[in-house]
Amino acid sequence: MDQKRLKFSQNTADQEENHQKRKGSN
Repeated sequence: MDQKRLKFSQNTADQEENHQKRKGSN
C-alpha cells in the first residue's frame, strides 16, 4: 500500500512538472 501511495505522489509531481513545461513552452 505504501508503494502504491508513493507511485501516486510521483505521478502527481510528474503531472505538475508537465504543466509547468507546457506553460513555459506556450
